[in-house]
Amino acid sequence: SLDPSDCPGGAGESNRLQGVVTFYGPSDWNALFADPARAGTANGEKRFLGLTTACTTPSDQAGICRTASATTYIDARDPPFFISHSDDDPVVPVGQSRLMKASLEDAGVSVQYREITGQAHGWHSKFGVATIAALRDEIVRWLAALR
Repeated sequence: SLDPSDCPGGAGESNRLQGVVTFYGPSDWNALFADPARAGTANGEKRFLGLTTACTTPSDQAGICRTASATTYIDARDPPFFISHSDDDPVVPVGQSRLMKASLEDAGVSVQYREITGQAHGWHSKFGVATIAALRDEIVRWLAALR
């Protein structure tokens, strides 16, 4: 149901992504809610998923939390990923990106991983112009190589 056979208006073109760039994103909601670093702080995430508890019931763990997790859908047909995360993110623990990287690699998907040191969530907005330009250039080179 999440992968339609025809892309509307696409004249039969594939609706599959050609590449993914992600910064400090959640990838597995069950693991996120189980992370001790997030105990009692995930109210926004619960609201986002329409939950009152943080995937603590077996039906939520097997249902909405599994369905909403990117790791659920990983397979060898996935496009290459560029993942970046800080090791000091208090909002989305770096373990989420490490888990995504490992899951993609286990499926044989190409992953470029850039872990930033000592920055909080939203770190890209706190970098100086030179650092932002260097990261942007790295991503642009990575995207250009996908062609």
